[in-house]
Parts: sequence; structure tokens; C-alpha cells
Amino acid sequence: MYQLKLLEPPQEIMTIWAPVALGGLLTFFFLRPRFKLLIPNKNDSWGTLFGMIATFGLVAPCLNLLEYLVASTGRLEALSSVEQLPRQPAARYYTLARYHISKQGAWAHPSITVSGKHNEHLDLAFYVSCPILSSVADTAQARPVAWLGTAFHQQISNRLSAEEKEREYQRFIERTTAEFDRRNLHDFTYLQQTDNDEARRGYRAAIAENPRRRGGPEPVVLLAVHEPFANRSADSLRWYWISTSIAAALFGFLLLFPSLNTDAILSFRAGERAPDETWQLLAGGLLPRKSFWVTPLLLDSNLLLYSIMALSGLGVVSFQGSDLLAWGASYGPAIRAGESWRLLTGAFLHGGLMHLANNVVALGFAGWVLEKAIGSGWLLVLYLLSALGASLAGVWWHEATISIGASGAIFGLYGFGLWLLLRRSVAVELRTLLVVNLFFMLTSLVLGFILPGVDNAGHLGGLLTGFLLGVVLFPLLRQRLSTYQE
Repeated sequence: MYQLKLLEPPQEIMTIWAPVALGGLLTFFFLRPRFKLLIPNKNDSWGTLFGMIATFGLVAPCLNLLEYLVASTGRLEALSSVEQLPRQPAARYYTLARYHISKQGAWAHPSITVSGKHNEHLDLAFYVSCPILSSVADTAQARPVAWLGTAFHQQISNRLSAEEKEREYQRFIERTTAEFDRRNLHDFTYLQQTDNDEARRGYRAAIAENPRRRGGPEPVVLLAVHEPFANRSADSLRWYWISTSIAAALFGFLLLFPSLNTDAILSFRAGERAPDETWQLLAGGLLPRKSFWVTPLLLDSNLLLYSIMALSGLGVVSFQGSDLLAWGASYGPAIRAGESWRLLTGAFLHGGLMHLANNVVALGFAGWVLEKAIGSGWLLVLYLLSALGASLAGVWWHEATISIGASGAIFGLYGFGLWLLLRRSVAVELRTLLVVNLFFMLTSLVLGFILPGVDNAGHLGGLLTGFLLGVVLFPLLRQRLSTYQE
């Protein structure tokens, strides 16, 4: 496992996700009850629309203002040479009177990540780190004080065949190498510290893999900036005013249409608040209670682990395969070498936000249905054994593929429900809910064979495990299943 750096969260958390979450929470808890005063009936469409615009009005200007403050308050430190860097107070910007960027000592770290709502894109990246030296005479120096980061990117389709992907990747490397050779790295106005984001992780990986670097302190990576220093915050300030004006105009325009709900206003002033159904639904799914604790516990475990990985600096939208492997992903060679615990830990890891969101929704519904039907203890047994069966199937089918996600275990819940649907003694109310589960199962199976990057072996392994567990456990649960009540 990597050492957690909870005191240094990724830049995207601090500059994007934290403001988005804060704006969303303020809108949901403070403004949303007031928006309902504009709705004269049970239709909540106006409230939803006002909530979206209010969230945008809070978040977008905040993001731009935060970017402006970071850029405008950053200090420009003028150094005679890079050797002064460790002896100076940390600054965001630097100028160097004397320097040499050594292409000879450069090293590159390749990165391939999956993106898109349906994993339809492959994002190729090449992070190159070059030593920043005081002069050409220092080219053989083994411990540079700082490094210049340069990145190259290209996006290709994830639906290409393996051979086509390999050809595109080789072409990307060739174009990147040629462009890097042509680029004049000494041409810049000033240097800027890298943020704690995916690019910096790529640059540092390139430095760590560089065979010419022998130890030394944690590397300082700087980026070349070509525009005048005075212009560094102009765009963010301009977009602050644009986003504020757009949000205010939209909000004011929409206020012309809905009428006020007089009864709701009187109740609101009297302090009479109706329970918020949305909050009750979220709290009911995530807060364990005596008769319903396994599904919330599983949901919370997946959400918590993803949050810890994000706060550890591994990313937010997606994670690198090497990081997932370090955190316990299922991987055939490692499992065969004795790390059998990966068969279960991989079921609690997710590769990206969309991956996590899809599985949380599916697990929330399937778990809610079955936990009420068979009880918390049996659901926990079913889930863990299904996760184990899915991982074993994935390892058997894929010789050396990193596999993660709760979907294999969720398919185990689907398989168990499929067996229950075949039993006539199961209560009608339960059968109705299981039909919905069956629809989710069929949709996920079809998408699994259409979309790239899906571990269909794990899905089928989990499905078969759950089905067989239904055969074994049904005699023990027959009476309970025949008297199911929501």
C-alpha cells in the first residue's frame, strides 16, 4: 500500500470537488426548502431547476475566484540559479538568471487511462521530466534540484481492437518523441510550481524511474509558462464576472414564471417543515440500523475507500492501474503468488467515479430488496461468496488482468434473485421487485459485452455463484421468502 498523504489532497478536490460539494449542500439544505415555496403543486420540477441554477451560481464563480486568488497572490521569486531553490522560502513562481534544461537526462513516464461515460475512450499521456541545471557543465549531475515537466496527450477509441490500439500507441510515442526533440525547452518567461494533480504524479513517476537519478530529496517539478507574468490571473477574473452574470440573469429570468404557494409560505413561517423525502431516502440507504445494516455497511465501505484513495492523492475522476494494484485489486499473477486476499479486496475498489456511481445505485437497490427478504446475515454471506466467485472466475479467464469493482458481487445478488424468481412459493411482492432486478441484470450483461473494459468473466462468475447459492439456501429460507413484506 502507498503511504497516505491526507494533508495534501489532490488539486482537483480542493479546486473543483470541494466547492461543488459545498455549493450542492448549501443549495440542498438551505435553499431547496425555500424554492418549494414557488411551487403551487406537488410537481418539483421548478424546485429542481432553481436548485441547479443556484448550485451553478454558487460554484462557478467560487471556482473562478479561487483560481484568481491562487494565481494573483503567488509570489515570484527571482533566483540567480536553480541551486538557490532549496535555500529559499517556497514560492509558486520562479525566474532563473542562469539555467540549462538537460534533454540528455530526461525520462518519460507513459500513462493510459480509460474515460467516458461508457469507458469509450483511452487517454494516452507521456509525462517527461528534464533536469534543470545551472549550466551545461552540470549535465552529469546525479541529483538535480528541480525538474522541468512537459506533457503530451492524445485520446483514442477504446473500441479499437488490441492490434489497432497498439499501432495507435506506437504512433503516439513516435509523434511525441519527434515533437519533444524539436521543442526548445529553454524558451519560457517564468516557471510555475506544479499542483498536486495527475500530471505531477506522472512527472514524479518519470523521475523515480530515471536510472540516472540516484536518491535525493523529493523532486521539485516546475512548468514552463510563456505568457507575461502580469497576465497570470486575467482569465480567471474575467470568467468570474461572466459566470456570476449568467447565473444572476438566469435566476432573475426564471423568477418571472412560477407563482407563490401561499399555504407553503404560511407553514414555512410558522416553522412547520415537511420531512424531506430525498434526504430520508439517502439517509435510509447509508445509515445502518438494527434490521438493515449490511447494505448500508457495504455502500459506506465502497464510498469510504474511494474517498480515502482520492484524498491520498491518487486522483478523483479515475485511478491509475498501478495504484489500484497497490491498493488490493484482483490480479492473477499476484494471487497465484500467494496474495489470495485480493480475491475479496478487489471487490471494494473502483476505477472511477462513474464506475463507483453505477455500482452504488445497483447495490443499493439489490441489497435493499434481498436484505429485507433473507436477512442481514445471509445477505452478507451471499455478497462475500459472490465476490469471491466472481474474482476466481476473472482470474481463471484472464491470465494477467487487473480486475476491480463490486459488480461481480452484485451479479451474485442478481443470480440469487433469478433462482427465487423460478420458485412459485416466493411472495408476490418480492417477485415483483426481483423482476426489476432481472431487468438491471440483463441490461448490465448486454452492456458488458458491448462496452470495452468490462470483466464479463467476473460478472458471469458472480451470477453463477449467486444462482448456486440460491439452490443451496432456498430450503433454509423458504418460509421467510413466502411471507415477504416491504
